[in-house]
Amino acid sequence: MEKYMAELKGIALRNGGIIDNKTAFVHNIPRWVLAKLCSDGILQRITRGQYIFFDEMQDELLSIAKRSASLVFSHETALFLHGLSD
Repeated sequence: MEKYMAELKGIALRNGGIIDNKTAFVHNIPRWVLAKLCSDGILQRITRGQYIFFDEMQDELLSIAKRSASLVFSHETALFLHGLSD
């Protein structure tokens, strides 16, 4: 289990804190490992196929963006993401 932890931390670091099933599969991490880490309280499932470490804060906009390839943020959200609003 420990050999997977370093890889998962690296995946989370590169992906804004989110670990998804596809990326874990590419790095040869079985889904049962993700399920076990969730039951142990190390990972938290934020939606189907997406996990974050339990001590991390969830970025909901990033989570939504990773689920949809054709997502467009508009109006106040777009201004905020481009640093033009607070």
